[in-house]
Amino acid sequence: MVRRPPTSPAEVVEQASAEDLEGEVVRRLTVAAAIDRLDERARDLLALRYGADLSARLIGEVLGMKTNAVEVALHRTLERVRVDLEEASHERRPGVVSHAPRSSP
Repeated sequence: MVRRPPTSPAEVVEQASAEDLEGEVVRRLTVAAAIDRLDERARDLLALRYGADLSARLIGEVLGMKTNAVEVALHRTLERVRVDLEEASHERRPGVVSHAPRSSP
């Protein structure tokens, strides 16, 4: 039995197809656009939680909020992003009727 050595990261990149790369770029741009549509506070919450990797308690200290309020705001923000991404996904699929753009609250 002949074993092939583990694939190096360079080989994996070389094997990536144009469709894979295009799909990844589209996903990243779609997420970036969804985040751009959020209000400043929501973007700050996401940046502090996922960019700076701060806990809800630390975010609360930074922004002068209670921990529970941070958790609720993050939950609602992530839900808005999910809905936005689902709508964008439906708009890209052929034969799916897109809905009117959502108005921001």
